[in-house]
Amino acid sequence: MEKQKINMINQQTKTKSQTDDTNSNGTDQNYSSLVKKDCDSITSEKLYSSPLKLTVITEFFPPDYAATGQLIEELVQHLEKEGVVINIFTGQPGYAFTTTQAAALEEIGDIRIQRSRSTQVWTGRIRGKAFSGVLFTIRSFLHIIKNFRSSGVFLLTSAPPFLPIVGYLASLVLRFPYVCLIYDLYPDIAIALGVIEKNHWLAKFWRQLNRQVWQKAKRVIVLSPSMKEQVLLTCPEIADKISVIHSWGDPQMIKPMSKEDNWFARKYNLVEKFVVLYSGNMGRCHDIDTILETAKQLQNNQEIQFVCIGGGQKREKLIEDVHRLGLKNFLFLPYQDKKIIPRTYALTKNIIYVF
Repeated sequence: MEKQKINMINQQTKTKSQTDDTNSNGTDQNYSSLVKKDCDSITSEKLYSSPLKLTVITEFFPPDYAATGQLIEELVQHLEKEGVVINIFTGQPGYAFTTTQAAALEEIGDIRIQRSRSTQVWTGRIRGKAFSGVLFTIRSFLHIIKNFRSSGVFLLTSAPPFLPIVGYLASLVLRFPYVCLIYDLYPDIAIALGVIEKNHWLAKFWRQLNRQVWQKAKRVIVLSPSMKEQVLLTCPEIADKISVIHSWGDPQMIKPMSKEDNWFARKYNLVEKFVVLYSGNMGRCHDIDTILETAKQLQNNQEIQFVCIGGGQKREKLIEDVHRLGLKNFLFLPYQDKKIIPRTYALTKNIIYVF
């Protein structure tokens, strides 16, 4: 039952699904068009002059390899091509491959990126992530107050989860429009993981804050129909302004490739293997136990190889369990650079998506 709750709540796995609001071909261009359409309608209500100005606030952005940051990067690149003036406020990298510091101010084309001076701390521990999230939220609040007059519409992500709340509080006084992009639902995830009780005062208070934030928002974007249902259970009043826009895959980047032509498959002796691939975060909400149990049942089949690429809180525990059980059908690799992802996805026709 708890796994079912988490499956419904946590929709952060990145898929190639099409949005149910359009007959699109599933690329990030369609996502950006939908976001721009929402923002255009907001600016027309507020009588803003063109071009549309959009300020995106998100804790993660490249060189971080966190998936949310990569998706935001692709989104703003396409919005820029559609004539939107983009400003991004983000944090210092906590998951980058080669650096823990990035330029405080950077311009890529017409996209202006400003990074908080705060460095991510203890990124492998939940308390560290919470502390970094609170610190970034405070700096975001100050950034909003300082720049709201020139920012147009704010796009507030749920990374970190406190961010929409401070955006809401600032908008009460400063009266700027904002859009909420929800990656994860809190306090629902915390409840499903047993961090707090369903009827705890903090959970009730957080839900009430969510209702206020979403009702004040001009638009609310979620990643799946089930997430939309969860949000509407809490706040049915926003049914007319909530949109489902799935995350995407890039069909120009990720294409079929024979294993014989794939140097990554040759490097790890996977050409002749039937590969079952898990690629991404092995987080607290992900059902890693089912993967382990499946591998146990298939351990005598020498043709099947489970390949886990990525990191996360459950990764080390899975490695320990694999060693304890003496399983020889697992291969663990770290996060790979984005340019290598087409090679990793081409290993298999069987990618595991864990919600």
